[in-house]
Amino acid sequence: MTSVGGTGRISHKPRVEGLGRRIREAAGRRGLANTESLGKKLGVQETAVRKWFEGESEPSLFYVAELARVLACTTDELLGVK
Repeated sequence: MTSVGGTGRISHKPRVEGLGRRIREAAGRRGLANTESLGKKLGVQETAVRKWFEGESEPSLFYVAELARVLACTTDELLGVK
């Protein structure tokens, strides 16, 4: 988080456009479209995975790396890096 314009207010970190969609698609390709199944593989609650799928929240960098490992893809693919 960073301060905005010297006001002392804290801004939210920028969102990665389409991250939830890419996670959902990669999970589907691996047969892990069920949020509960993916959550168990990652050791996180099903609600966290659901929020990632729906774009309500984003995984930490640690979980982006874990998702890439579990889903047999790269972090660049998940993050939309060309």
